[in-house]
Amino acid sequence: MYDAKTAFCLSGDRLNKAVLNNINASQVEVNEAVEALKAAKAKFDEALVVDKSDLNKLIENANEAINKLNKYSGTEKLVAKIEAAVLEAKSVVNDGNATKEVVDAASSKLVDLIAEANEKLEELENGIFKTHLIIAVEEANKVTEGELSNVVPVVVSEFKAALAEAQGLLANSNATQDQIDASFARLSKAMQMLSFEKGDKQYLIALVERIDALDGNNYIKSTWDSLQGVLAVANGVIANENALEAEVNETYTNLVRAFLELRLKPNKDALNDLINKMESLDSSKYTSETWAVLEAELANAKNVLNNEEATSEEVDNAEKALRTAFDGLLANATDDNNGSGNSGSNGNNGNNGNGGNSGNGNKPSEKPQKPGNNSGLPQTGGTSSVLAVVFGGILAAGGALLGRKNKKK
Repeated sequence: MYDAKTAFCLSGDRLNKAVLNNINASQVEVNEAVEALKAAKAKFDEALVVDKSDLNKLIENANEAINKLNKYSGTEKLVAKIEAAVLEAKSVVNDGNATKEVVDAASSKLVDLIAEANEKLEELENGIFKTHLIIAVEEANKVTEGELSNVVPVVVSEFKAALAEAQGLLANSNATQDQIDASFARLSKAMQMLSFEKGDKQYLIALVERIDALDGNNYIKSTWDSLQGVLAVANGVIANENALEAEVNETYTNLVRAFLELRLKPNKDALNDLINKMESLDSSKYTSETWAVLEAELANAKNVLNNEEATSEEVDNAEKALRTAFDGLLANATDDNNGSGNSGSNGNNGNNGNGGNSGNGNKPSEKPQKPGNNSGLPQTGGTSSVLAVVFGGILAAGGALLGRKNKKK
């Protein structure tokens, strides 16, 4: 199916071929064929001219839109864009060599601008103001997926939802002003929250894993319990995909501080051994005053031993105080063979007192030992009493020797 111009051109071409192939054709027929071919070519060239009628119509529509927009304030930028497109389209119309592609491009540009103008006019005529939402959508469309990858997921979801809503309202001719304003508020808020970047949890996770590997039984209970509270918060932040950078940093700082405040339980073995040795002593062998001091320090040592919160310093102090009290013990005086001697004798038969003793019955007869000796007990403060007994024995022996010498004389 050909149009009239094309059909005419084809018929002229067939005529020329018929004459050309006819060896009997006369000169008149040849001349007629040449003229027919010239006419066909002219018609064909005319048929090749690009149709610009649609573009001319779009230019008219664009000018009408410009006239309407000029009646309202705030339309200057849009009018300038349309005017520039109209000038470009007119240039294409006047260009005899303009191709179909160039004409189509100019037409497409005018179609888009006329649609925008009509939307703006509808907005202005209905009293619906959409400029703020239009600008917001334009700016939102500039945000890339790469930028969104650094933002917390909840903000990304809200941003995309707000943008889709705004685009829908702009395309809806029945949208009310309240809907437009509410959409703008939502989209603008979502865009402002794009600064809410996800926190880097790498170091927080590493610290949590280190703490999880610890044995709580090795640490003072209060410090361990305090750490567990901060650790629970840290695990919550790690599990929260929407945790912000500031929240992650603060949690990490708190966890480091709690970790550094941990205190190991002190070794109480030496204190426990010393307490057991003190409890094996016989209180009747020591003066009540020194024994009372030991009992007080022993009670304090037991409290420290049973206190899960006791520090290393407290354990050391308790052990030291208990040893000091033990070293200060004084033995009780013995009542055996105490007096001036037997049968009223005062130093007869070479005795100075009873049984060769010094006569001082206020000194202990046994010497307590310090821990590590055969008795396993610390040496007490009764050492001076024992020395007195020994010294008295020496004096008694000297007296007996002098008595024998006198008898010989």
